[in-house]
Amino acid sequence: MGSQKNRIDALDNLRAILALIGIPFHAAFFLMLAIAQSRHIFFRLINGNVLIHISKQYHYFFLLIFYVHTFRMPAFFLLAGFFAHLLYSSRGTKRLLKNRFLRIGLPFLFYFIWIMPLYLAQLWAMSLQQGKSFDSVFHVSYQNGVLWSYVDNLDNYWFLYYLLIFYAMLLLFLFAQYYRWIPVVFSQKIGIFFEKILFPPFIYVVLPVLFALIFIKAQFWYVVLDERLLPSIYLILLYGVWFLMGWFLWVHKNAFVSYMHFAWQKIVLSFLCYLTYLYFYVHFLNAHNTIMYVCAVFLYTISMTLGVLGVLGFAWHYFSRFNRVLKYFSKASYWIYLTQVPIVFFLVQLMRALTHSFYLQFFSATILCGLICTLSYHFLIRKTRLQSIVG
Repeated sequence: MGSQKNRIDALDNLRAILALIGIPFHAAFFLMLAIAQSRHIFFRLINGNVLIHISKQYHYFFLLIFYVHTFRMPAFFLLAGFFAHLLYSSRGTKRLLKNRFLRIGLPFLFYFIWIMPLYLAQLWAMSLQQGKSFDSVFHVSYQNGVLWSYVDNLDNYWFLYYLLIFYAMLLLFLFAQYYRWIPVVFSQKIGIFFEKILFPPFIYVVLPVLFALIFIKAQFWYVVLDERLLPSIYLILLYGVWFLMGWFLWVHKNAFVSYMHFAWQKIVLSFLCYLTYLYFYVHFLNAHNTIMYVCAVFLYTISMTLGVLGVLGFAWHYFSRFNRVLKYFSKASYWIYLTQVPIVFFLVQLMRALTHSFYLQFFSATILCGLICTLSYHFLIRKTRLQSIVG
């Protein structure tokens, strides 16, 4: 079964795998928007049929590769909750706060630091092009809300933003618990509730139903992207449940053993549920059929739940043994996550200019992005002080 440390390393290795498979996901994402000639800001998706402007020969390629999205981000949030509790248990609240500020807060602040010079440079270029003063162009831009659109578009950093929200809520709860502002009975009931739903058979029933209710209330067909500073309450609820599951899994690590059983079968069944969901999505999206919509939502949430539990069980069973390559990428995974979106976005545009082959565009952008992210980590981050922040 391996030691506890090996088991925790298994989850760290899973985090690396999830970061890496984000590259083909984002490559497909940008290709889809490029083919559709979308006017959405950068890579913003609305909750609607984004395939109507894309050739049918590519529909199922995009939909199949987007299967990754059903379990990837929920698994990320679960792992974040798990490792947050690990840090809290081993180092205490102050060290948890310091570590999360350095690892999550600083990269998030850096995003705003570097995006504003890009915005100002664009305005300066516009002032030269239009023969107007920089002040007048800036004033018009500010009045039209363009400045706010830059600030209110978190891009790939929405994940860090949601993590900061969860850490803030968690720290408030811990302080309230410490100073007895929250009744002990209330805290115990929360712990008992999560203790029950972490194990079969409850986890296979409670989670899909809970998530389906959130989807139906929000009128989601799938988990939408939200890059705004004002977060979606529905996504807070959805990802918050996964984060709390990770937090309580630290206490009940034996639950991973139950996920390990039939891990492959869970993943296969998750994919089959997703394929069935696609049928409902393609045929009933604009039909306004409530029964079909509810069926589609349940298929999606079942697929999500089985997918997350399947990859957790798979990692717990197969990734616990030391592997030099996985260890390397587990250390590089955070840097790969932070840098992959702008790099793959640029590469997709470049490949579309160099070749007309869709699949060559996809695979070239994916492979080159992986190489650039890995090499930049190896030569710029790995043996520097930045390793403790973004490594």
